Amino acid sequence: MPMAWKEFEQKCLDYLQRKYRHIYSAKFVGVGGSDSTKSDILVISPGGGFYLEVKMSKAQSGQFVVLPKGSRFIYSPRNKYPENKFSKQIMDYMNDVFTELSQVGTAGELLDIPSGVSFGWVINHYKLKGVKFIMSANDRGYVIFPVDRMAHYFKIEARYRVKKSGSSNPSQSDYEEIKDLINDSSAVYSRLGNELSVETIDRHDGDRLEGSTHTYMLKHRYSDTFGIRRLSNTNNANVIFTVELVHDQDPDDLTSFEYYLSH
Repeated sequence: MPMAWKEFEQKCLDYLQRKYRHIYSAKFVGVGGSDSTKSDILVISPGGGFYLEVKMSKAQSGQFVVLPKGSRFIYSPRNKYPENKFSKQIMDYMNDVFTELSQVGTAGELLDIPSGVSFGWVINHYKLKGVKFIMSANDRGYVIFPVDRMAHYFKIEARYRVKKSGSSNPSQSDYEEIKDLINDSSAVYSRLGNELSVETIDRHDGDRLEGSTHTYMLKHRYSDTFGIRRLSNTNNANVIFTVELVHDQDPDDLTSFEYYLSH
């Protein structure tokens, strides 16, 4: 079974604490977890604190939201960080092929942009989070390197993808529409707290019910009983960056990291 990212992050933290325990002035604190607004490991050294970002050998490496407006994409004001020269270059390309991208769904479409532009966006993204070093690993061991050296260690791809923004429990006003869509006179509906369930036949886990006002999804609970979720009508359009490790540790980069630990 592939290692989960949380387990990998913990292994990296354990490795750093073990390998550099002789440097008493350096401390490593896990702070990231599932909060994408924070980096993964805080490094406290004599020169001050900085962050180390942990990346599995293949991993997502940041994203930003775009909004289709008329026949163009615009940079969403909901993004945490302001638009920069790299996101502008990416969106210039996207607007050149707007018609093709406007047909893209949840599977997404690779963006044919120079890797230097993608790396520029990702590196800038991490620097805004206070990251100075990246840590990853392959079958031959761990690698640690300055964030500016990402293009030496990784290959990168940028993908445009549309995804629903989430789901919620149906409201009382949705019940009649749901009953019409399930279309089973023998169905039994029940409510526990805010959650609505239905016992029905000829339905499957993941079935979508397309109504006139909302789309609903069935989630199998047990036997012939399904929970019902109301999907958001809002689509989030994202540019998502993914990196893959392709290079082993450069000794000079490790020396640079160790220098920061003791100075």
